[in-house]
Amino acid sequence: MTDSREIVVLLTERLEALLGELCPGWGMRSGKGILSWKSKGVPGSWRIGLSGGDRGLWVRYSRSGDGPRGGLGGGPIELVAYVNSGESRTKPVREDWDWARRWLGLPGWELRTSEDRAAAARRVAAAQARREERLREAAAAAQHQAARAAAIWRAGQRAAGTIIERWLAEARGIDLKAVGWPLPTIRFLADAPYWFAPDEKDVAPVLVHRGPAMVAAIQNGKTGRLQGVHLTWLSQDGLSKATIDRPDGEALPARKVRGALMGGHVRFCTCPETGPSQSEPRSETSSRSTGPASSPLLLAEGIETTLSAIEASQIGGWACLSRSNFRAWVPASAVLLAFDGDDRDRKRAEKINKASEASHAVAGRLVRSTRAPDGCDWNSWMRAVKGHHEPACGVSTGGDQATDADQKTMESAA
Repeated sequence: MTDSREIVVLLTERLEALLGELCPGWGMRSGKGILSWKSKGVPGSWRIGLSGGDRGLWVRYSRSGDGPRGGLGGGPIELVAYVNSGESRTKPVREDWDWARRWLGLPGWELRTSEDRAAAARRVAAAQARREERLREAAAAAQHQAARAAAIWRAGQRAAGTIIERWLAEARGIDLKAVGWPLPTIRFLADAPYWFAPDEKDVAPVLVHRGPAMVAAIQNGKTGRLQGVHLTWLSQDGLSKATIDRPDGEALPARKVRGALMGGHVRFCTCPETGPSQSEPRSETSSRSTGPASSPLLLAEGIETTLSAIEASQIGGWACLSRSNFRAWVPASAVLLAFDGDDRDRKRAEKINKASEASHAVAGRLVRSTRAPDGCDWNSWMRAVKGHHEPACGVSTGGDQATDADQKTMESAA
């Protein structure tokens, strides 16, 4: 057992105390450690895993590097190096290992005896046993969440003829016929419960809302199996998202994911390389195809954004649901990455975009990318082009003439 292995294992074991030492003011959101804040209560891009196999793995998306899922990052000893160097490096040097050893209360390098090594082996074995127990607990929790997601999906009904059509067509300006509606990966729940779970431990979730919701199936990129669901709570008439508040009156997002998100997509087409999947959900693919085997698979972020990009490009696509999930594996030989242009932090977004492009290129895929105009996602761009609302970005409006001109933004990439 090497000294460095022991140090990393013990730093991971005492992670919360380590964060208190290195990053005073860190907090938790949705089970993740938040190491930086944009403003009071608004998480920044510097985050760390606290459970399961991600425990101790951190990433700072706003900085370039080789961390997990893009950005700068590493494990606990890299965090020590990053903080102690004034955020100038992540590669640990001797002084970082010495700092970690002193903080853990371990003997110095020169004082190691056979008794020390035996004690170290026992500590590491105990820590590894606790880690394996945490992994088992995390796996059981993930299995439970997947079962919940499957139950939600089974409870849904066909979306055709429901207020989801009003939401997509009237509120979001999407041509349903152009995107192959009805889409088997979208269902409707008439009375979906919204549970709010405080970040504090041992505090039971609170039911804060019930109402109609759009449910989208999240399928694993490799297996096609259902791994989660994405829910959007709607107003009773379907013309807006529902207004949902915490018990203290603070607004809550009207969208939630149940189950797993990373590595999955909401599929709005069949990939020509794979054909329809036979795994759950059984009706996961629409009749739309990406086209010939040479056609790219379009990847965009949100559900409405992806449908708008599909309408504009007439290329089949999948919704990634998260900017960092653009890198997830897909069964395609060519991809068109349709990034939104409404990011608050443009530099951070560009770094994540480039990391996504590189990830697909390394996997051997032909990669093309496009970006919505500044201030727009693809849905707001499409609505502005159609004259449905005043644009927040540099898009001309005025009916068919404007549509023909601005359509080139997507067509040039496709």
